Amino acid sequence: MLTKTGQAFAGREEEVLREQIIAGNCVLFIGPDVGSDTLRVLPGRARLARQLAACQGWDFQDDWSFPWIAQCHELQFGRSSLISFLKEKIGRMKEPPACYRAIAALPFRLILTTNYDTLLEKALEEQGVAYQKILGTYDLKHGMLDRVRIVKLYGCITEPDSMVITEEDLFAFLDRWPSILSILEGGFSGKTLLFIGCNLAHRDFRHMYHYLAPMFSKDTRSAYFIQAGIADSLARYWATKGLTVVRAEAGELLRKAAEHIAVREGEEKRPRERASDLLALEVSHLTQTGREHRVNQDCLRVCMPSDPQQRQRGNLFLVADGMGGRKAGAIASHLAADVIVERYYTDTKEDVSAGLIRAIEAANRAIHQQAEENPAQSNMGTTVVVAVIRGQELHVANVGDSRAYLIHDGEIGQITLDHSWVAEEVRAGRMTPEEAREHPQRNLLTRGLGLDAQVEVDTF
Repeated sequence: MLTKTGQAFAGREEEVLREQIIAGNCVLFIGPDVGSDTLRVLPGRARLARQLAACQGWDFQDDWSFPWIAQCHELQFGRSSLISFLKEKIGRMKEPPACYRAIAALPFRLILTTNYDTLLEKALEEQGVAYQKILGTYDLKHGMLDRVRIVKLYGCITEPDSMVITEEDLFAFLDRWPSILSILEGGFSGKTLLFIGCNLAHRDFRHMYHYLAPMFSKDTRSAYFIQAGIADSLARYWATKGLTVVRAEAGELLRKAAEHIAVREGEEKRPRERASDLLALEVSHLTQTGREHRVNQDCLRVCMPSDPQQRQRGNLFLVADGMGGRKAGAIASHLAADVIVERYYTDTKEDVSAGLIRAIEAANRAIHQQAEENPAQSNMGTTVVVAVIRGQELHVANVGDSRAYLIHDGEIGQITLDHSWVAEEVRAGRMTPEEAREHPQRNLLTRGLGLDAQVEVDTF
């Protein structure tokens, strides 16, 4: 591991940091001002604060913080108005910026972010990188070490109940921060911590770093912050706290590191298509109606194509659990299976996870349209979980509470996250898993195919 050694290190900060990144030895921390510095990703908190003040007709004062203005807005107009404001501002950017694509191409295994958007997740999906989005302490404790973990410290715009927005939210989060770090400590072992998009002069950053610093002093691990044009006095102050400021454009430094990896590994990468014959598969399946239903509304598909062109897309396995009464649930689950299989295998684009998302979104539209056109099927919908094995890679996508598990070395672990009310309560820390299993609303879904015109799909 590379460490700092006083004056001998001077002038080499950028070079050494780039080596650490390329070696996969960094934990990345993306701060809330990632949009207000050189990365230009999203509107920073300062800009959001000004825009929120303008919405209320206030003359903005420089000492007003975003959490404080958000607190005032919530008190006057309610939480839903605040969420709508953020969705509108964040939703303006549809595609991941170049710096997020560079991050997705780099070997970060643990990423902490205080941003609400899902553009980083989209960038990882485009690169075919398996990840787990973590929103609460339950997810932290059950993190999947075989994929990139994105810890959304301030929550996510797709799950408003998880978001840290107002001053009250922030105070509650900072109270939890030490316990969050204790769970994450194993992921920091032997790693260098890299900060981007943070305001080094802000009290909230100082508070968070106060708890991080002791973890790094234990093993002489390094901490870096990338930003061009930072004041000398601020850089000197943070040097006394063990944080080295690298004066560079963050997006450019990350892009160059990603390019270096691409050049180094370009010739070594084995074509995925040729790996498809290397993995022997044994498949079995079982479905039953259950004690409380007369009609089996489940649907499962096993697709192991013999056509050479379809084999390039891999082997697909699907389970859908229909709902809607009488035969409507069975119609929904079978329609979902038909559309997903057809759309996935006719998709010509390379990215497996993105292809699964497109196929599942198409199934959602088909079910929703059929329900609108047929009054007898107006309440129908279905959950779905799909797995694709291509070569030696496993790609999973799901909507609802149908699950995928990985059984390995005598241990079983859940890959997917349930989209149910009780599961979200557990992830938010408001309910224990034991309480969720016995709760009368344990079957209440927050996502399902056909329930709305659009649906969000999780991929792993």
